[in-house]
Amino acid sequence: MEHVVGKRRGRAVVIGGSLAGLLAARVLSDTYEKVLVFDRDELPASAVPRRGVPQGRQAHGMLAGGALAIGALIDGFTPDLVSAGAVVGDAAADIQWYLDGHPILAHRSGLPTVMGSRALVEHVVRRRVAAIANVEVIGSTEVTGLRTAADGSGVTGVWLAQPDRLVDADLVVDAGGRGSRSPVWLGRLGLPTVREETVELGLSSVSRHFRSRGRHLGGRLGGNSPAHPGQPHSGLVLAEENDTWVVSMNGWFGETPPTDLAGMLAYAGTLDNPDIAEIIRDAEPIGEPALIRFPHAVRRHYTELAGMPEGYLVMGDALCSLSYVYGQGMTVAALQARALADVLGAGPDLVAARFFAAADAVLDGPWAAATSNDLRFPQAVGARPPIDPARAAYLAEVRAATATDVEVARAFIRVFHLVDPGSALAAPEIAARLRPQVGAEL
Repeated sequence: MEHVVGKRRGRAVVIGGSLAGLLAARVLSDTYEKVLVFDRDELPASAVPRRGVPQGRQAHGMLAGGALAIGALIDGFTPDLVSAGAVVGDAAADIQWYLDGHPILAHRSGLPTVMGSRALVEHVVRRRVAAIANVEVIGSTEVTGLRTAADGSGVTGVWLAQPDRLVDADLVVDAGGRGSRSPVWLGRLGLPTVREETVELGLSSVSRHFRSRGRHLGGRLGGNSPAHPGQPHSGLVLAEENDTWVVSMNGWFGETPPTDLAGMLAYAGTLDNPDIAEIIRDAEPIGEPALIRFPHAVRRHYTELAGMPEGYLVMGDALCSLSYVYGQGMTVAALQARALADVLGAGPDLVAARFFAAADAVLDGPWAAATSNDLRFPQAVGARPPIDPARAAYLAEVRAATATDVEVARAFIRVFHLVDPGSALAAPEIAARLRPQVGAEL
């Protein structure tokens, strides 16, 4: 669906054809006469994993906030996914959530959970975006550098490796993922190194697909088993397209889960939620296991970078690579795309500065939620903010109450799915249901 406002401005280039880049292209198509998306990979014609998305074979849950945000950008997104084989359920009734070792009280949340492989989500979005008349998605093409105006004040194009040629652009968006070259390219322009905030986690994840042999998990569509202090293992099982399940198990702080079935089953037995072990034990294994490593979460603070050229944006994992165990990545990319739409809709001036400020506002909540949980582990390495004992006690009460109080459970699920801000957990009606810290601020 296009929402064209006024006269289009020229040409935009997007580096990276993954989800963040495709959603950026969708937004840019409303404002620019031509949008080119370049990706290093040969882009598949079907929903299969590709090299440039190393996490593509891991379990990917689309948070409700992401499904709603993409649906606002692409009409019919969820029906398209369902037509392609994805499974849709209720975010709290059809997934057995665990938190700090205890099951969250199941309830009807009214929030959609859309379950399909990362490859399927990307395929559906790429097909819809590539069908927009003024968008061209081009694979097997690597961007090797930036061209700027003579005074260095703005980016005016990109250099391509194959063939070695220049493509002029009025706006360039780096959505090149965790391995973004923006820090290097901007350094060549004489800019200082962008400040990076990291949390070292030493994650290793093993995933494998299984085909259903009948009814599993009591008819539910998945379950999670998060790590918590004293339990440095986590896991997730989700239904996917083609009557399959995907199981992902994560070792933290340098531990690698086993890849053989017997070892996977034994490892799953250490998790709080028995759902993961049930699928490994009872469903039919298909394909081979996939192993990925994730040393640290990283956030790059481009708002602080002096001399940032106009006409150049960074988004998606290139801006902030969140730990995938929280499932926030696709949703945060979609929310950044919606922020980009708002920025562009407000006019052509100071787009870069306004976008980075808006993207920071999107990232603040998810980054704080993920890293504050990570930093509960003494093994995690990162800057620890001063501990507020009252706030810590309040959050402990919230986590405990999700197992017994449906209203607290509902509020937590809505925050986790990035539908409501974290401050919703401190709302008076929630605080009144807890014992020690009524009215605590988050």
